[in-house]
Amino acid sequence: MATTTAAPGTAAAAAKAHSTNRKWAVGLLIAVVVIFVLYSQILPNAPADVQTFFRRWLSVSAVNEAVLWVVFALGLNIVVGYAGLLDLGYVAFWAIGGYVAGWIMSPFASSMYKSWGGLKVNILGHPPAIEGLDTGIHVNFWLVLPIAGLFCALWGLIIGAPTLRLKSDYLALVTLGFGEIIPQILRNGERIGPNGVFNLSNGDKGISPVDPIPTWPVSYIPGVPDELALKASDLPYKFLVYCLLAALTIF
Repeated sequence: MATTTAAPGTAAAAAKAHSTNRKWAVGLLIAVVVIFVLYSQILPNAPADVQTFFRRWLSVSAVNEAVLWVVFALGLNIVVGYAGLLDLGYVAFWAIGGYVAGWIMSPFASSMYKSWGGLKVNILGHPPAIEGLDTGIHVNFWLVLPIAGLFCALWGLIIGAPTLRLKSDYLALVTLGFGEIIPQILRNGERIGPNGVFNLSNGDKGISPVDPIPTWPVSYIPGVPDELALKASDLPYKFLVYCLLAALTIF
């Protein structure tokens, strides 16, 4: 019976790549821990001049935004790098996912249509502390992630089915058009239909407020807040959430 074995060169290259990936993973983990400790423990107790320096030149909100762009770039690398598709409308799906989160994580759904004014749906969502914000749809953030992803995948299937028949510059032009159409729809989506009866996106005003991010069961750890909202003290923990999402995108 014949057996096959990997060539020594191939096995050595695979082992080297695995070692390199492991070093990168360990290095990034150390960097994440250092940045989190810096912004959550060290800087709040640092002298005012040091706090001012970091707030001006390397604020935690800027770091968080950079991590979000990393997630965006990783997704783009899958489409353009691995699949080899020159998709110039990739950002449109990012926008669609964001608006899906806005629709099902805020009171906004109750104002989308006149007869929906009394709409109240809460699926493991945030119990609003302010009276009047209990209307709309409130789905737990961790459930919203796969829901928004599936919704974007559905739109990707609808758009991709006809456009994948195109090649090269033609594919780029069609996806570029799609990437331009979606923002225009969202910017002008405050009054849709006869007499503007349907509010799809709230126009340039956007959707606000949006429910905070729950941290259960990690919130049982002393010092971890129950939810992540807009407070400055929540930003380092949001950094961890964004890094987790980046890691999921990679692996």
